[in-house]
This record gives sequence, C-alpha cells and structure tokens, in this order.
Amino acid sequence: MKNYLKTAIKLIQNIKTTGAISEFSRFVEKEITKNVCIEQKQIIIEFGGGHGNVTRAILSRMNSASKLFTFEIHPDFIPILNEIQDPRLHIIHDSATQILHYVQENTVNCIISTLPLTIMDKDVYHNILSNAQKALIENETFSQALYSIRKEDIMDYFYNCNISPTLNFPFAFIHHCKK
Repeated sequence: MKNYLKTAIKLIQNIKTTGAISEFSRFVEKEITKNVCIEQKQIIIEFGGGHGNVTRAILSRMNSASKLFTFEIHPDFIPILNEIQDPRLHIIHDSATQILHYVQENTVNCIISTLPLTIMDKDVYHNILSNAQKALIENETFSQALYSIRKEDIMDYFYNCNISPTLNFPFAFIHHCKK
C-alpha cells in the first residue's frame, strides 16, 4: 500500500505528462501486451515507462532474443526503471517524438504506449503517432491505453483499430491498431 501511495503521488505531481493518478491494472497490462510474441524475436517500443509495471509485463511476454526500448522523459522515473535488471531492456531518457533517432523506419514489431495523448499538445501527439507509424513494420501493431476512446485521432496514422474496454481505475480503453 505504501508503494501504491508513493506511485500515485509521483504520477499526480506530473499529471500533465503522465496523465495518470495510479499505475495501470493487471487487466490493462495483460490486454496491452497481448501482441508481444514469446515465440519470435521482436523489437518492441514502449512509450511511457513510468514505474515499470507495463515494462515488466512486456518483458515477461518477450522472447529471450527480443529487445525492448522504453522511452521515459521524467528524471524521477529513470532510477525506478533502472532497477529492472534485464539485458533485453534499453531505457531511453528522451521523448517518444524522438523514436526515429533510436530505431530505423520499418524495423519495429510492436509499440505499446501509455502516454496521455488526450491531454498532450496536438502537434506533439501527431508527431508521436506519425513517427510511430514510420517505425513500425507493415501489418504490425500499435497499442495505446487511454481513459477515453480516441479512435479518430489514431486512425489518421493506423488502420483496423480495435478498442478493448479494460477494467482499471479509472476505466481504460486499449486501442490496438495496425500499420
């Protein structure tokens, strides 16, 4: 309970960029990571590592030869992410807008985002979605957790967007979209 409260306080202090009041539930973790494949080597991107609960869920589903690049802009969260000792994890203290500085176009198998697109500046989230679309391999998946349905914004960059309502507080909607 003590860690839950510490996490909630940090998230609320940074609400404009975390968009969260608590970590996502295990239900969200399971749903948002469903396109991570343990049977094959993948390059996976995570936007918004935070305190690492989704990061750990991704790592638990990944193939031993896969790589996970986790983007996190908050300096307070980097030491927490660094506590995750896994050679497949590469923590990037930079904005998700900079994805193409770290991976080439058409090389990423899966992108998982918990960024608060609904409260971001429009230019920033359009930049993130545009660069994410460029980084993904054709027919691969971009998964976004949000507290509301934002299919129309995401559909500017991806197709076949399926939305899964997921138990969480507040309720979450996982948008699974294809390039």
